[in-house]
Amino acid sequence: MAWVAIFKKFNHPYFLTFKQAKRFEETIRKGQKGTKVVFWKISKLVLGQARNEAVEDEDFYGRKFTPCIWTVFNIDQIEGIEFASNETKARVVTPLETCEQIIS
Repeated sequence: MAWVAIFKKFNHPYFLTFKQAKRFEETIRKGQKGTKVVFWKISKLVLGQARNEAVEDEDFYGRKFTPCIWTVFNIDQIEGIEFASNETKARVVTPLETCEQIIS
């Protein structure tokens, strides 16, 4: 989400869903567009049973990936929210400088 904050020139890299903003009794500014985010919920499933070499029953497990899609709004798009932070702008990350720091 940091790249969205940088690309859209938001002052903070923090986002809320519509429900979260409503819970804090805040409103989204008129005309604001949210950003879609995807969270993958991973569930473990039992696919079946089989016998192993020691003639014991074993369960075969698989995973089920379920996408959950939400629309989030940056706190700059929400009216009435007071947010105290030492940061005034979203931090700009330059990969080359970060790599040089790691190597040093």
